[in-house]
Amino acid sequence: MTEIEIIHQCESKIAEAFEKAEKYYNKKFDRPRVVFTLKGLAAGRAYYSENKISLNLKIAKDNFDEFIKDTPQHEAAHLIVNKIYSSATAHGREWKHVMENVLNIPAKRCHNYAVKTPYKYKCGCRELYLTKRMHNNISQRGKHYKCNFCSQRLTFSFL
Repeated sequence: MTEIEIIHQCESKIAEAFEKAEKYYNKKFDRPRVVFTLKGLAAGRAYYSENKISLNLKIAKDNFDEFIKDTPQHEAAHLIVNKIYSSATAHGREWKHVMENVLNIPAKRCHNYAVKTPYKYKCGCRELYLTKRMHNNISQRGKHYKCNFCSQRLTFSFL
């Protein structure tokens, strides 16, 4: 699949999400600007004040079948929630409601796409790839990160 096709499919999924929300809430929403400039390990990000969604094209290309199922809609849900509920938290009950009841998509907070960087680390239960910023925080600033699953400290793993 070409980059242009991936971009069009992502934009289509976002448009569908807003159409569903408009029917559900009987309210018109301004469509967000969609860009593909996100880098690193994040698959997508919603910018409330700019009414913008940024998606990671590399992750979309490398994991398209899984990515297209929920990442564009996940970010659209953030913008929809922000326009309806003034005090909602990022992945709180309102966001979960929009994901599950409006968009009919399981509400998952984080992705688990296979994203590889040159910074391979390990813990007691897995190998992970960290961003350049996280790697530099460890190697240059002495910061420590722990695994979210086994709570062991991450250590650099030479390739």
